[in-house]
Amino acid sequence: MKKTSLHLLALCGCLAIGGCIGPDMNYTGKTFPATAKPAVLKNGITLEGYEEMGRCSVSGSYSDYTFEQLEKDVIAKAEAVGADAVYISNKTVVPDGDARLNQLMDTSPTNKMLTDDNSASNVNMLSQQLESRSTAFTKPESIGPVPIYNRVIQAIFLKKK
Repeated sequence: MKKTSLHLLALCGCLAIGGCIGPDMNYTGKTFPATAKPAVLKNGITLEGYEEMGRCSVSGSYSDYTFEQLEKDVIAKAEAVGADAVYISNKTVVPDGDARLNQLMDTSPTNKMLTDDNSASNVNMLSQQLESRSTAFTKPESIGPVPIYNRVIQAIFLKKK
């Protein structure tokens, strides 16, 4: 009995620690019954026939998360809150601790940063910087402190009218 209790306690501790690991996600908006496989809308797609139900931002360490992984997390959240569609409005990369990260993670309706700013060039530029830094690791004395970057996705959750 005592051994079983210790195993159960250890399992609960592992689950509690493991449950805290993951990307940072903020959602502000309405909640409806869960849906399955909301449509994923990207630039150039009309939003006619939908109304905004909420806004979501997710960020994760550049080295730990791909945009595809973060997008899956956004879609899972959209399903959980009952969205019929998800409009991916922005994907970008920002340095950790940068003031823009806080602005990008702000999901309030007054946040004007939740719009597409043609950030593909920004993502490509930062990706190139990261690649050049990774090749410099063969000569550690040639680099200074290595900055940490975060990938950020912003999305608008939509409900059919």
